[in-house]
Amino acid sequence: MDNKSIAIIDTSFWIHLVKTDLLGLFLEYYSKMIFPVKVEEELTFSESFKSKVYISKDIKEYRLLKEKNIIVIQDPKTISKEFESQVSKNSGELFCIALSKETGYISFIDNGRPYNFCKKNNILVSNIIEFMLFLYTENKINKSEIFIKINLIKRTISNEYLKTIENYLKTLKWLIMAKKTYDKKDRMNVKTLRLKDSLSSIVYSIAKEKNLTESEYIRSLIEKDISEYRFSKAIESYKANIVNISAASEIAGLSYRDFLEKLEVNNIPLNMDTAPIEYGLLSIKKSLKKK
Repeated sequence: MDNKSIAIIDTSFWIHLVKTDLLGLFLEYYSKMIFPVKVEEELTFSESFKSKVYISKDIKEYRLLKEKNIIVIQDPKTISKEFESQVSKNSGELFCIALSKETGYISFIDNGRPYNFCKKNNILVSNIIEFMLFLYTENKINKSEIFIKINLIKRTISNEYLKTIENYLKTLKWLIMAKKTYDKKDRMNVKTLRLKDSLSSIVYSIAKEKNLTESEYIRSLIEKDISEYRFSKAIESYKANIVNISAASEIAGLSYRDFLEKLEVNNIPLNMDTAPIEYGLLSIKKSLKKK
């Protein structure tokens, strides 16, 4: 199996993936999925009732992909006592996490406590919301589509987490724009600007004193204001613990070191934890060997 396209799947994530109609997009990035035996048991438990007529869509998709060998069954060789003491015993999440630790593959888990355990222990992990946000950064879905899909599973998401998602989407827009700033293909565009006569005279005088053309002077003013605004957005997102220093420095258009110095100058304390959403997105990128 190709290491870069393998994902370990937990029960809740699989159900949400199919319910939000994102399975097709998921398969564009992960050509193989591993289901531990326990996850398969949790997912197919209802099939043990012979009188059950209705077969859910996620079960149908599971059967189909298993027949095609896209879904394979695999358990971890061992499960440590530490894992058993901190993650629910004999749960699908426990087997997923142990397998992730053993293989280095990413686990997709829609459950807060196991997710946080992975984050604390530097194990690649993500969830359905973070996969949606990843697709957004890849221009596969737009903001409206994210919230339409979230609405399908809204009952399983806390209001606090929904607010975090909304805030992160605003920040993500700036992160995407920040990356474009460093694009070598970034060209100069012509913009027409209308000024009052009084302002036009002042611009001319100041530009002359600075030994600049009027266009150069006006551009320097715009760049300065944008730089200040980007820094304020970066500080806002960092203080709210939506992004870490690395991402905040990108938003601000500064190096990591320069942004750190700016925090010190502005008496802003360091966040000793990064936002869960950011960890999940980074996990996906690492699992796909993307930078």
